[in-house]
Order: sequence, then structure tokens, then C-alpha cells
Amino acid sequence: RSRRRTAYVVGSGLGVFLSLLSGCGQPEAADQQATDPSVSAPPSAAPAPPVSRESSTPASTAPSHLDATPPEDIVTAADRRLIGNFVAFAVEPSAATAARVPFAAEVRLGLSRDFSEGVDRREVSRTSAWRLEAEYFRAYTGPFDPLAVIARHADETGSTSADPDGGGFRVSVGGHPHCAGAPVPAPPGFADHRRVSVQPAEGSIDSCLSWFTVDLFLDEADTVVAVTLDLWEP
Repeated sequence: RSRRRTAYVVGSGLGVFLSLLSGCGQPEAADQQATDPSVSAPPSAAPAPPVSRESSTPASTAPSHLDATPPEDIVTAADRRLIGNFVAFAVEPSAATAARVPFAAEVRLGLSRDFSEGVDRREVSRTSAWRLEAEYFRAYTGPFDPLAVIARHADETGSTSADPDGGGFRVSVGGHPHCAGAPVPAPPGFADHRRVSVQPAEGSIDSCLSWFTVDLFLDEADTVVAVTLDLWEP
């Protein structure tokens, strides 16, 4: 009987010892995972995807391209009609074609922002009245003639149309790019005038060396008080 009691005590003590030994080993494993990057941690649950919420902003309040465009930069049917009549006048100058353009009593003529000539409305049908006697401009030699520049482009493209869906010319209102350059401001004293311009249509020229702009400046009565020519400087 004493032997059985001894075996029971020994067995019980051994079980307690193994249990303690097992419990002491777990923190070491946890510490090893924290300090040894080669020991992989158990996978954790992936975060839940964010909940999709539609914008509460009504579609009608979203800005559009036209909303962002100042009214003075919108080309109107009247602007296209004006340029169409002016191109027709440039191609065939006459009293009849000039009468279709609302010229003021006196029209100032210039190159870019500099005026050099003025022409009476009764004389605008004379081609010599549009001749600008500058010696040099934008690295070109003069004289210069805005009507001749338009007529030449119409002849090269076989078109006098400024239709946005096709034609040799493009209409713009307000400030516009100087071919590949920044816009050129209006001449002094004309910043508040409506500026309606004609340039080569996109695709009608293959180089800025062929680019030009003829800008018409209109007063409050929608009469043409000034016309300027500008070119791309090579």
C-alpha cells in the first residue's frame, strides 16, 4: 500500500510539473513572434470594404462647359454672319460687299496693338485704303493688307466659309490664342469693345507661319470701329 501511495504522489507531482512547463513555454513563443520576423503571425480578419454612398448633390447643379465660359466668349449667329460678310468683302471688295459690313463712320486700321491708319466709311471699298505702310512687322517686310491676307487664304483653301462644321475660316470672340502662343491683349482703349476675329480654320494650315488673325472691334452700336491684323513671328 505504501508503494501505491508513493507512485500516486510521484505521478501527481510529475503532472503538475509538466503543466507548469507547458504554460511557461507559451509566452516564449509569443515573444518570439514579436521579435523574430521569420515567425509568421496568425492571419487576421481583412477589414470590411467601405460602404459606397452616392453623392447627394443634384445632377442639375454640376457645372457644364458653357457655364464656365464667359458670355462674351460665346460665338453667336450674328458674329458668324459678320465674319462671313467681312470675308466676302475681303475676297471681292466693292461698294456692294462693303455695305453688308456695319462699318463705323471712320475705321481705324492697325497691326496687332498699334494703329497707323484710319479710313472713312465712304472709302472702305477701295483696296488701297487698307494698305498698311509699315516697313517691318513680326519679322516680315511690309506693306501689309488684312484684306489681301484673307483673300489669299480663301484662294488656297477654296473656301470662304466660317462654318464650324467645315470651311477655311474660324470665328472667335474675345481674347484668343496667338497660334501656339499666349493671347495678345486688345489695343489700348479697346479692351471693352466686342472683339470678333477670323483666323484660319483648324486643319487648313500646317504651320504657324501661315497663321493670321484679323480682329474686328465693335462699339456699343455693333458697328466696326477698328480692324487689326496680326501674324505669327517666325
